[in-house]
This record gives sequence, C-alpha cells and structure tokens, in this order.
Amino acid sequence: MRTEQQTDLNALCAERGWSRARLVRELRNVAAARGVQLPGDASLSRMIRMWASGERRLSPFYADLFSALFGVTLVPASTPSTPATTSRQQRDPANAIAASAAQSADLLTEFAGTISSLAIEQLAAELEHLVVEYMSSPPALMASEAKNLRDRILAALNRARRPSHIADLYVIAGQASGILSYAALDLGNARAAMTNARVALTFADLAGSNDLIVWVRGTQSLIARFVGQYRKAEDYLHAGMSVQTRGIGRARLAAGFAQCRAHLGDSKGVRAALDLTKNLHGKAEPVADEVGLFGFPRSKVHYYAASALVALPDGVGANVAVSEALTAIDLFRSGPAEDRFLTDEILAQIHAANGLIQQGELQHACVFLDAVLRTAENQRVSWHRQRLDTINTVLSAPRFRGSRTAADLRQRLSTFQQTSRRRS
Repeated sequence: MRTEQQTDLNALCAERGWSRARLVRELRNVAAARGVQLPGDASLSRMIRMWASGERRLSPFYADLFSALFGVTLVPASTPSTPATTSRQQRDPANAIAASAAQSADLLTEFAGTISSLAIEQLAAELEHLVVEYMSSPPALMASEAKNLRDRILAALNRARRPSHIADLYVIAGQASGILSYAALDLGNARAAMTNARVALTFADLAGSNDLIVWVRGTQSLIARFVGQYRKAEDYLHAGMSVQTRGIGRARLAAGFAQCRAHLGDSKGVRAALDLTKNLHGKAEPVADEVGLFGFPRSKVHYYAASALVALPDGVGANVAVSEALTAIDLFRSGPAEDRFLTDEILAQIHAANGLIQQGELQHACVFLDAVLRTAENQRVSWHRQRLDTINTVLSAPRFRGSRTAADLRQRLSTFQQTSRRRS
C-alpha cells in the first residue's frame, strides 16, 4: 500500500472520478462492514470537507476507514509525515496548500508569544464542530477528540495575557469539559462525568458565563438522575434556576424537574414541570452557543416529556408518553442535522416501547424495540442499557406470565444487554 497525507482526499477521489456524495456512500459501506455506524450525511459531508481542505486534522479512527476504502495508508494527524509523503506534496501544490492550513491551526497557538485572537477563533471553531459532531458520533471517539482539544485550550491559557482572551478561553475550556462529562456518562462512568462537570462549572464561573453555568447544573442533575439520586438531582436544578439567563437552559432544567418528580411518584409535579418547560422554551431568546450538545430544541422538550411520563407508577402516564415519544422521534428526524441527537432518538424509541408494553401492546412495542436492537455497538450508551433494564422489569410483571411474546422479548433484551456490557 502506498502512503498518503491526510489531506489527499480530493486527489484520491479525483483518481476514481468520485463525487463527494459517492465518497460518503463508499465510506459508509466500509464502516457497515465493520459494524460501525457513522454520523448523518450532513455531518459526515461537513467533516469530509474540513479534512479535504485542511481545516480539520484526520483522526486515527477515520484514517483507518479511509485507508481501507482507498487501498492506501492515510497518515492520521498524530503521525509524522514520511519522506515519500513530502515528495507527493511537492508534486501537488494543491495538497501542500491544504496541508498548510491544518499546520497553521497548530502554529496559531504553538508559536505565538502570547495567544492571539485568531488562535482563540480557531479553537472556538473546532469546539463548535465537536459540539455538533457529538450528536451523531460514538461517545468514545468524541471523548478522545474533546480531551485533545482541551489540552490545546489549556496550553493557550498559559500564554494568554489579555482579560478578554482569558475569558473566551475559559468558556471554550468549560464547553470542552462539558463534552467530556457527557461522554463519560454515555460510557457509564458517572464519577468521571461529575468530575468533568465540576471543572466545567469552574471554568464557567471564571468566565462569568451564566448560560454555561446553567447548562452544567443541568448536566450535574442528569448525572445524579443516572445513579438514582433524584433529591440531589433536584438540588442541582434549583442551583441552576437561581442563575439569570436569556437562553434555553432554564427550559432544560424544568424538564429535568419533570424526570425527578416522576421517579419520586409525583404525577402532579411532573405535569407542572412539563408545563413550565414549554413556557420557558417558548419565551427563551436565541443564544449563539446553544447549538448541538448545548442546545435544547423542541424535539428534546417532547423527549423529556416522554421519559418523565413513562416513569410514573401504575402506567398512568403511559399513553401520553407514547404520543410524546412519537413526536420527539419525528422532530429528531425532520429537524436540522445539528439538532438530531442519535442517543436521545434511540431512547425515545425505548420510551415508546415501554409505554406500549405498560398498556399491554407488546406486538406494537416490538416495532420500536427491533429498531433499538439494531443499534451499532459503538452507538450503544449506558442510558440505553439502563432503560432497557427497566423494560425487562416491566415484562417480568405477573400480568405477562405465560406470554410467549413477553418471554421472547426478555430473551432478546438479555442477549443485547450482555453483548453491550461485555464490549463496553
């Protein structure tokens, strides 16, 4: 196999006469053969454009996929170029120019006497890309990229002198820490998730960013809910609600209250919290940073409603939960790519199945669970395993004894869960 530089994607496609759309399809075929699920077409096309132009450096994960696709060895960002690569670049000025853009992104922060506005702009752009990319990418990959980015942000902080530059770096350092917190929780490590959340809160406080403070408080509550500490989760939400902000964050906090109240058996409290969520969401003003992982689109309002209502005791919220889940799924799929959070879309399908099972509609529930059980291994997260365990508990109720469908579902869920835990 010949060796190629990471920015040779345009040349390699030109050799084969492939369009960008063809490249996306071919890359998906390679990933599917390995049992790997890639981001949506819009996100993947954006990433390819940035790799090809040199705006973003190719990670080892994608370098391996492209190498298998083209039959060459593409060099990831962390691997030094070989003499053969340098020769190739010299023969192709376009490739050399593209490679220089990636190198310049590093030079902005590595060789400036003090950190410059352009360097901060570059770091912020990379952070924004990660925030959107997280919505449809494996959390393990996102954790690695966010950690590398945070390392560069911290290095930049060591050279920053202007107060405005320092404040900007604190914000993006906090956001990178927030990504790491989410990734840790998706991978099932609640302790690491909370540690990263505390660091994110520290940076947010240093920057004086109320919007980020509110988001982190909501994330701390999410972590507490994951481990079943619902009273503590409400404390984090109250702390967030005490912070003034114009953005969408307070609607996310209100939705968190609905989840807490549901697990504490408070039906009236759930409905009051969901009403507040819709009210706050409708009145919120747009904030530039509230995109991707830091956003809270209308799809999430319905998703949170489904997750809360389906958790109410005795199935009292099951019917409405199914309706809310279906609305959330439709909005995830029809809305902008940067708002389609694959993890929550899968969870909405789980909540829909749970609500249907609570109403005794096992066959209908199988439609949603079939889709969930086809989830690629690298897209399965701790929340999926936890909520599927809940469904297994519902299926074990006395009312389903003797049901062949219930028994088959329990067996399929058990196999799926064992595979997920063994490979997580």
